[in-house]
Amino acid sequence: MSRVWLIGIMVIVCSCLVSGQILLKIALGRARIENETENSLIHRTWLVISSKHFIGAMISLLVASLLWAYVLIHTELSIAYPLNALSFVLMVFAAHRFLGERITLLKVAGVIVICIGICILGLGSEARGDCRL
Repeated sequence: MSRVWLIGIMVIVCSCLVSGQILLKIALGRARIENETENSLIHRTWLVISSKHFIGAMISLLVASLLWAYVLIHTELSIAYPLNALSFVLMVFAAHRFLGERITLLKVAGVIVICIGICILGLGSEARGDCRL
C-alpha cells in the first residue's frame, strides 16, 4: 500500500471514529433531555438505540472498523496505529464545532504534541525501512 493511500485511508478511519463518537454523544444527550421523567432503563435504552444519531454512529464506527482492518492487512501495526492519534486531533475541532466545547490553550498544545509525535514516528519508521510501500 502506498504511503498516500495509507494516509488517506487513515484520515477516513479517523473521521469515521470522530463522527461516530460525536453522533453517539448527541444521541445520549438527547435521550437524557427528552426523557428526564422516565427512569426505566429499557425505555431510555430504546430511546437511544432507535435514534437516527445512534444508528449513524454505529454505521460510522462500522465503516471505521472495516477500513482499519484493510489498513492492518496492508501495513504493519507499528506504522498504522500511531496514525490513529489523528482522531484525537480531529476530535478537538469536531467537539468544538458540533458540541460547542471550548478549545483551550492546553488542548491546542496537546494537538501540537500529537502532531509532532506522529511525524517523529513516521520519520523513525521510514529511516528504519519499516514501511512496506
